[in-house]
Amino acid sequence: WQQVSGSTASELPDLEEPVAVETKEETEQDEDEPPDTSEYTPIAAPDDVSARRLRAIRNAFIHAWNGYETWAWGSDELKPLTNGTVTWLGGSGLWIVEALGTAHIMGLSDLVERASTFIERDMVFQRPKASFFESTIRLLGGLCSAYSLTGKQDILTRAEEVGSRLLRAFNQANNIPTGTADLTGRTPANKFMGQAR
Repeated sequence: WQQVSGSTASELPDLEEPVAVETKEETEQDEDEPPDTSEYTPIAAPDDVSARRLRAIRNAFIHAWNGYETWAWGSDELKPLTNGTVTWLGGSGLWIVEALGTAHIMGLSDLVERASTFIERDMVFQRPKASFFESTIRLLGGLCSAYSLTGKQDILTRAEEVGSRLLRAFNQANNIPTGTADLTGRTPANKFMGQAR
């Protein structure tokens, strides 16, 4: 990613048709046998085409990041047509959490640092009834991925904090979580937590 920065998406030409593959002459084989693909040789796209595609994707991501940072920083989502915001997880900055991994893969270290700083210092949880499912796969999963990529201990601490708050959705005798979770942390633990039924 770092090697292909510098062009904007508007500079890109129309891209060629999907790349085909070359194969050696087909040989007769039993109908029950799977085809032998070990000798297929992919035809790589020209380097300049691959680089332009990477630049276009990278620039699209940076454009989305800049819009979010300008209009919705700290909110969970940006409404791109109105520049409005959505805060359905209560100030957790869900978009930042989900975008951090992509920024890391693209080599955008300055964006990774800004995202990490928000998670470590400014992330708050003010939603008493948040979707347990969405909070688990997007917020907790995003934080775990961010820690895996960056190794930052403060992000792991945040993941543990979210996990402990989500755990309280299991406050039932049957140990099946409720559909919503109190991310504020105000819901007390009870005698059923941690007990198998």
